[in-house]
Amino acid sequence: MAIRPGVRIALLLLGLGARARAGEAGEASPAPAAMPPAPVPQIAPAAPTPEPLATEITTVHEARRLPLGLGLGTLGISYAVKLLGSLVLVGTANVDGPCNRCRQEAGELLIPIAGPLLVANAEDPNGHSSTGWAVAAAWSVAEATAVTLTIIGIIGHDVPAQRGRPSSPPVTLVPAVTRGRGALALNVAW
Repeated sequence: MAIRPGVRIALLLLGLGARARAGEAGEASPAPAAMPPAPVPQIAPAAPTPEPLATEITTVHEARRLPLGLGLGTLGISYAVKLLGSLVLVGTANVDGPCNRCRQEAGELLIPIAGPLLVANAEDPNGHSSTGWAVAAAWSVAEATAVTLTIIGIIGHDVPAQRGRPSSPPVTLVPAVTRGRGALALNVAW
């Protein structure tokens, strides 16, 4: 039995040249030798990855910085101006003439929020001067707002804080073993 030339080339490429030559000579082909099974490629097991640290979400109390700063700043400036006003009242009490109520008004002016209203009432108990009452009311509202902002800033709010991961280094070496050779790989935690 003759083997076609294209089939002969394919058999020669596949390593079955003895069969191709035997087919040409008309002889029976010898029994093929037992070939070992082809090795199955195996993937090396990956290095065991460490389990992530148990992250614990807790809440941390933080003050609200902006309202706290605005409140304390406004209250400080307002109280400093009132303190200077009180010192001026006490210092000039007897310049223009005897002032029976100047020391009392200076003390009342130092009372937060209500002090300007008490002084305005003492100066004009019937409310004839609308300018004095308007300034006193605006001053008291500004102080009340400053106290409210300060309280809101101190109360603050709770924010979640995650613990557990920061202690580990951001880059670690992880051994990675391949089938033929060993190597190292970098493990980067973001």
